[in-house]
Amino acid sequence: MAAEDRYDRHDRMLDEIAEAAMKLARNAAARAEEAESGSEAAEQMAAFERMARSVRLSIMLLRRLDRDRRADRAEAVEVRKKQIRAAVLPALRAKVRNPNERFEREIELDHALAEEALYDGFTRRTLEAAVRRIAARFDLTVEEEPAANDPRPSQASPDPQARAGPS
Repeated sequence: MAAEDRYDRHDRMLDEIAEAAMKLARNAAARAEEAESGSEAAEQMAAFERMARSVRLSIMLLRRLDRDRRADRAEAVEVRKKQIRAAVLPALRAKVRNPNERFEREIELDHALAEEALYDGFTRRTLEAAVRRIAARFDLTVEEEPAANDPRPSQASPDPQARAGPS
């Protein structure tokens, strides 16, 4: 199950818990008002307080989770914008030699990245696809760096002349 689906399911569960607790709290408050004895009223008020606390905690948790998700997304967006900028900038600078025009194009690049970041798919598409998309907007060809795209760690080939241990 995808993380977003799981988060949505958990949110719905918390909503249900809050709604059920609110219903029980209302019932306990009504029973406390209708109570014939002081002890019965006190018992119902204690039940109301527990349910009201459950509602408050559920709402606070939902808000905190939502705030955390927004912060995580904002961080992911900033990281992705930096990655794309770092990949596109060398091609942009190579294409535009005039410093003033280069400065203007870099500002346009930042605006384009900010615009792209507004869409949900910005952090979901692959980095390569995102770089190609931005590069196309500026009519640039971005060369891929093999080391950056190779998932395997780079290893130097062993020197055939090297020997282990003392000679």
